[in-house]
Amino acid sequence: MSPDAILALITTDCCPHQCLKQIPVSAFEKIRARHLPESQGHINGVLMDIISRAYNSDCKLGKKYIYMLDTGHAVCAKACATVFGKSLSHFRKLAKMVDDGQVCTFRKPRTHARNTWQHVFVPFLDDYADRYGQKMPNKSTIELCVGNKIQIIKKFLVHAETMPEYGPPPDTGTCYKLWDKFGKHVICPKRNSFAKCTACTSFKTDLAKVLPLHQRQKIVQAFDRHLDHQMKERMQYYANRNHARIHPEEAMSVILDGMTQSTTALPWFPHGAPKCVGGIRYDVHVFGALIHGHTPRVLLHDAGVPTGPNLTIQSLWRILQMYGPEKLPPLLYLQLDNTSSDNKNHHVLEFCSFLVENGYFQEVFILYAEYFPLTSLLLGENWIHDGRTHT
Repeated sequence: MSPDAILALITTDCCPHQCLKQIPVSAFEKIRARHLPESQGHINGVLMDIISRAYNSDCKLGKKYIYMLDTGHAVCAKACATVFGKSLSHFRKLAKMVDDGQVCTFRKPRTHARNTWQHVFVPFLDDYADRYGQKMPNKSTIELCVGNKIQIIKKFLVHAETMPEYGPPPDTGTCYKLWDKFGKHVICPKRNSFAKCTACTSFKTDLAKVLPLHQRQKIVQAFDRHLDHQMKERMQYYANRNHARIHPEEAMSVILDGMTQSTTALPWFPHGAPKCVGGIRYDVHVFGALIHGHTPRVLLHDAGVPTGPNLTIQSLWRILQMYGPEKLPPLLYLQLDNTSSDNKNHHVLEFCSFLVENGYFQEVFILYAEYFPLTSLLLGENWIHDGRTHT
């Protein structure tokens, strides 16, 4: 405040004894410069200390208490409140609290520490991202494809309801703010780049319903077991992949899959094909193969070559012919989709048996991408699991 504003304030009427007019401008500025930059709780505490001293000393002028400022000036209630920039009603609330023996705050005493849920939600999110997130090779973020933000937050709130020692559970808005502030590296893409799992969709639908806590807990537990199960399969694939990369003389890891057929028809239009070319486009299908530690391969075929076990076998055979039998390691890790029409059938298994019988590999280890079912063609004395050789 400017000196003129302070002068106009201290010349106002406060009580019959005109306490404000007895305070010099310098004393007024000193008190405000010392206390007003501090927090609301600090100012309340200072005022309640002043009120407590007045009550303890029973210093009165007539029937009204007299309050002693730090500068040594004795003033009335209105003058004391004005010096600290508070209203008379605010000052009287503080006086009532002092009379009731309460602490120096308007809020009820906290039953838990401030920002407690931050220290619970952030580790939950980091652990969730480590367990179920996809670290994409072309991005620095972690993609969560096992639910959107609100579904993951609802899972956390179910856990939060079982932790009363941290106070009442936070609302979804608080969780969103914590996610935006501390979990920007964890994202839930609007468009999932992977096919939706039937079990995951069912769990998310059930969790969105209003159910008692014990039922929601069972849904979350079953959901976590399902996710842990598929993560075991993924970790097995990662272990096989790393084994082939680090020890190419021991193992070869190949993953085969086809691309969505509707996106590779020619000619290609960036904004969608017009009606006039809808029936005359040439269908080109892409079948990709990742050979970990080696150059990826892309195989093309038209609509005249149907998908099925023949395509899978022909693609794998062409890849192996690029290297030759003498350059192949003794072990083949083969990762395939869990589809009986293309991969999980006796044709593919018989071809893998052919590779072993004719000396291309000593053993073939096949993994199908669902719930960790696997078939291993073991025609030797040793077999490999989790990167270790067993007899």
